[in-house]
Amino acid sequence: MTQINRIVALQTGLFDKLPAEIIFDIFMAMDIRTLDLSRSHKIELAISGVGQAPPRTSKTRELSKRTDILRNHRAAWRSLVWHEFRTVAAAPIRFPHSFSEVSLRENVLAQKGTSDPTIYLTRIPSRRLATTEESWTVRDDVGCDYFTMDPSQDLLVLMETSNNSAGYYAAELAVHLRSLTTGAVHPLARDNVFHVSFHALTSRQLRCEGQIVDDHLGVLYSDDRDTGFEKPVVVWNWKTGDKILEIVSDRFFSFSFIDEIHILVALSDSFMEDGACASVSVYDLTNPASSRTHVTKAPNRCTFLLPESDWVDSIYVRCSPSSLGQSVLAYSSSEDLPDSVVTICAYCHADTHSIETAVKIFVPASRLRDRIAAATPGQRLAWHEWGLTDAHVEVDAGPYFAEARSDSVAGMRAVDLSADFTQLCVYDFEPSRISRYFHRTDPEVLKCSKDHAARDATLVGLPSIELLDWNARALKMFVPASDWNELGSASLSVLKTSIELPEQLRGLDFDIWNTLITDDAIVILNPADLDLIHILRF
Repeated sequence: MTQINRIVALQTGLFDKLPAEIIFDIFMAMDIRTLDLSRSHKIELAISGVGQAPPRTSKTRELSKRTDILRNHRAAWRSLVWHEFRTVAAAPIRFPHSFSEVSLRENVLAQKGTSDPTIYLTRIPSRRLATTEESWTVRDDVGCDYFTMDPSQDLLVLMETSNNSAGYYAAELAVHLRSLTTGAVHPLARDNVFHVSFHALTSRQLRCEGQIVDDHLGVLYSDDRDTGFEKPVVVWNWKTGDKILEIVSDRFFSFSFIDEIHILVALSDSFMEDGACASVSVYDLTNPASSRTHVTKAPNRCTFLLPESDWVDSIYVRCSPSSLGQSVLAYSSSEDLPDSVVTICAYCHADTHSIETAVKIFVPASRLRDRIAAATPGQRLAWHEWGLTDAHVEVDAGPYFAEARSDSVAGMRAVDLSADFTQLCVYDFEPSRISRYFHRTDPEVLKCSKDHAARDATLVGLPSIELLDWNARALKMFVPASDWNELGSASLSVLKTSIELPEQLRGLDFDIWNTLITDDAIVILNPADLDLIHILRF
C-alpha cells in the first residue's frame, strides 16, 4: 500500500468513528449536484485523453458546459467529423521546392526551409482550449537546419549539423536553447549552449533529432548508416545544464523518451550477438551516466528484442509523451501516469529472398513501463515475451520519411494514410474509449455518426470502424514456427477509424506526404515541396 493510500485509509477510518448526527450534518452541507458534475468532468477529461481541460470563460462558466466541450471533442474524433477543413499557403521560405523541416506539437506548427534564417510558427486555433490563430517568426541566428520545441515551456532548441573540417574530423557541434516566442535566450536555462563531440566523416550527411520532456532534453547525431562513426545519444537537464546520459554506438538509429525517467534507444540488428534481431534498449535516467560510455559498457534497464529478420535497414522508435507538469517520481503509482502510444517502425527483409517490408509496432508506454519494472537489470526480452501480448503490428507501413516523424502520434492516438492514399486512418489505443464504443454506451458518438454526411458534404459515406487485434500477416512472416502454440489471442485492442479524404485532396501525388496529429487537429503536408498545408480541426 502506498503512502497516499495509507493516509486515505486512516482518514476514512477516523471519519467512520464520528457520531451519526455529525456525519449527517456534514453531508447535508454538501452540494451533491456540484460534486456529481465535478466527478463527471474529471471522468470525461480522463477518457478524452487530453492533458488540458477547456478554460473557464464567459461562455463556459458552468462546469457542465466545459464537460460538454470535452464530450463533443471526443465524439468528433471517434467519427472523424472535423468542424473545419482548410488549405493554407505554407510559409514564404527561401527555397520552397527544397525539403523543409516541419514540426507540430501542442497545436504549434513550425516551418523552416534549408539554409533559411527564419523559423515560421503558427498556432492552430482550438475550440477545446478557446484559443485563436496566431503567427510569428523566430530568427535562427546560428544557422541550424534541425530544431525541436516544447510550446508548453516556451522552449526552442536549435541543433547544429554543419562543420568546416575535411576528412575524418572531430566534430564539436552546439545545441542552442531559445525562447519559442521571442527567439532570445531562454530565461529558465542556466546554460543556453550545450556541446556534443564525436568523430565523423565529412562525406556523410549528418542528421540530428531531438526531443524535450519536462526538464530533459535529448539529442542524437547520426548519418543513417550502421558504419562510419560512433553516434552519440546525449541527455541533459536543460534548466540546470547537467548532463545525465551520454552513450555511443555505430548502431544507434533513433531514440525517444516515454517519460521523464525512461529513454528508448533503437539499434540496428547487426549489433546483436545472437542472431539478426533489431532491438530497443531502455535506459534509466534516475541513475546518471554522464561520462561518455560505449553501449556495450553502459548498463541498460532492459532490452526489447524485435521479431527476427534477415536484415534491418533502419528502425525508428517514436513516442509523444504529455508534459506532466511534475516529476514522474511524484506519482504514487505508475498506473496514474498519463499513457501514450509508442511506435517502432523497422524496414527489414524477412529472409534473403524477400523484398524490404516496413513493419510497424504499436505498444502503450504503460505496458512497457510494467515490463521495465518487472525486468532484472540488463534483461533481454525476446519478442514472444512481450510483443505477442503487448503490441499491435501492421505490415507495409509508410515510407521512412513519414514513419521517422515524432508528430504522427499524440497521446494514445496515431494517424496515417491508407496504402492507396485515399483514406485517412486514426488508431486509438485508449482502453476506456474502445470499451465505450464497442459496447455502444456512447450516445454522442452514435448521434455524431448519424449526422456525419449532413455535416460535411465533402465526405462520402460514414467512417468504417473495426476492432483489430493481431495482424496475421505479421505473425506469419516474422514469428518463428515454434511460437505458434503460444500465440493465443493478443490482449491489445485498437480502434481504427478510417474515412475518405476530403475531395480537395484526391488526386494529389502522395509519394512523400506527411500526416501529423495533435489533440485538436490533423495536418497533411508535403515537406519536399512545401507549398500548401491542409488542416482538419476537431
